[in-house]
Amino acid sequence: MKRKIYETNREAKIDQAIGFIVFPLVNAPLFAAIYWMLSLPKPTNQATPYDLLIIFGLLAPWVFNGIGLLLSIIYRPHIAVGGLAFIFAAISGVVIAGILFLPACFAAVAVGILFAQMEERAGAIVGIVTFFAIMLVAVVLPGLIIVLIWVRS
Repeated sequence: MKRKIYETNREAKIDQAIGFIVFPLVNAPLFAAIYWMLSLPKPTNQATPYDLLIIFGLLAPWVFNGIGLLLSIIYRPHIAVGGLAFIFAAISGVVIAGILFLPACFAAVAVGILFAQMEERAGAIVGIVTFFAIMLVAVVLPGLIIVLIWVRS
């Protein structure tokens, strides 16, 4: 196998998109398998072959991702860039959502308390609607803008 030589910027962008899409598609079954293995009841308190299965399951995503990333860096570097972009986007998205979640909760509670004076259920409903409106504006719209910028670049 030879290293891919990109002749146009479009080819590089397509490979980046492939990496961005394939990375979660490969990892979702791995993490589902880990979750399933950890949810199984342990037969005894002593070491068993089952413990080796759990250790393998916990190491598998690291090994598969490491090998996949290394091979893609060597042969198709823009696929590796897309995979790393997904990791960055996922971590950034979680951090940003966490940063925005707390103020959105406080705002929703404050609005809910104001409306609770009118009627008991109105405060809860308005508070929930306020929370989701804040999260929509603060998370979804910037995400769409970032995707549009990436697509047009």
